[in-house]
Amino acid sequence: MKKDIIVILSGICILIIIGVSIFLVHEKRENTQGDSLVEQIDNATSIHEENNVKRKFREFNIDLSMHSIDLNAILDGGPGKDGIPALTNPKTVSLDDVDTKEDILGILVEINDEKKYYPYNVLVWHEIINDTLGGKEIAVTFCPLCGSAIVFDRDVEGEILDFGVSGKLFESNLLMYDTQTDSLWSQAKGEAVVGEKTDTKLTRIPFQLLSFKQIREKEENLDVVSTDTGFKRDYSVYPYGDYEENDSMVFPVSVNDKRYFAKEIMYVFSLKDTSISFPVNTIENGLFSFTIEDKEIYIKKDGGEIFITDNGSVIPGYYEMWFSWATHHQLDGIVLPNHEFTQGHNEEEKETEKNKETTYSGEVLAGKTALVIDFNQEDYNKAKEEEKNIMLYFYATWCPLCKEELKDLYAAFNDIEKENIIAFRVNYKDGETQKEEKQLAKEFGVAYQHTKIFIKDGERIHKTPETWNKVQYEEEVIRIFN
Repeated sequence: MKKDIIVILSGICILIIIGVSIFLVHEKRENTQGDSLVEQIDNATSIHEENNVKRKFREFNIDLSMHSIDLNAILDGGPGKDGIPALTNPKTVSLDDVDTKEDILGILVEINDEKKYYPYNVLVWHEIINDTLGGKEIAVTFCPLCGSAIVFDRDVEGEILDFGVSGKLFESNLLMYDTQTDSLWSQAKGEAVVGEKTDTKLTRIPFQLLSFKQIREKEENLDVVSTDTGFKRDYSVYPYGDYEENDSMVFPVSVNDKRYFAKEIMYVFSLKDTSISFPVNTIENGLFSFTIEDKEIYIKKDGGEIFITDNGSVIPGYYEMWFSWATHHQLDGIVLPNHEFTQGHNEEEKETEKNKETTYSGEVLAGKTALVIDFNQEDYNKAKEEEKNIMLYFYATWCPLCKEELKDLYAAFNDIEKENIIAFRVNYKDGETQKEEKQLAKEFGVAYQHTKIFIKDGERIHKTPETWNKVQYEEEVIRIFN
């Protein structure tokens, strides 16, 4: 009996041990499966996000491991790749043949004496125009959402790139792509941000932003990009409604800087790694000087044109809405306040004050910088003392050819911006001719009216009786004195 009890107890112990063992194994298996499930969830999430990114860029043959911005911050703009078609070497028409609203803006580019005008009513539908101008390959770009107009050199490290509209946006701004590598380029930053070309920068090209009305007043025989693009678009319609006039954003941005109205148009230029901006429409015409980054920078606004120079060299700039510039340049941007354009920075006013003591006594017939003066001996002597480059124009009051040519002479000198050039209108062979004027004619062997004499360093360097128009005056005067 005692043995039976021992056997039974032993069996119970064995069963307990087996049960505990089974329980512990089961618990271990459960814990192991739990850890594995968490890992599986993490892996699945990562794979899902990766697949989402890949799907976002499925139209591009691009290395997504190379990027300088967060890929998740890149948004679809609506139309896919090339849904907004870029133009390449578009047709042009003469300015005289364009019939459109006079207040439409456009980009005027001049390279090696060749000019072309790229109207916004075309750019708003295509955003990028790949073109050749003055022997240079350029990309004229415009993002309607940011009001950003920028011209780039397409020669990048010796390779000519062709750009298209990716259909993607970063901080509401156009992301271009190059057809050679499919890399994505931020228009506002002027550099590649995704793909093989990441961190490669584009070179900006100077341009002016002018309306058709301003262009007609300034230019003749100008080539204008035609609305005959090969695409079916209504170029008389602006497709963004009143977007430029309100605070609303179509796409979110990461910065909300309220120092200016969100859509305020800023003029932007760069010094080294610093981006500098100022509001276009709140500054007056004039020449202003600023010390920035230990450099003396001159900013000139003349009508609709803006020029930035550093030690005589032109600094290319561009246009961009405030919200876009503030978003892209919160860390490296400087804003030139409005009051600095009126308080002691206007160099033209300073120069006017400075020149009060050196004003010529004769009647100024034309010119703001390069003057045309009615001849008198005192002013002529003074010009020689100041080592001016002097042009003498001999005319007679009875000469109809002289009267017509003088109109072109005056118009040309109104546009010539060379302080070291001065012209004198000299009476020749009429009742108003002075003794000194007769002596000048004799000295330089003048035999005909409308003869022009050019004097540099006190010596005659050129003489011509030819009749010139305004353009010839502008070109020849500069060429001769150079």
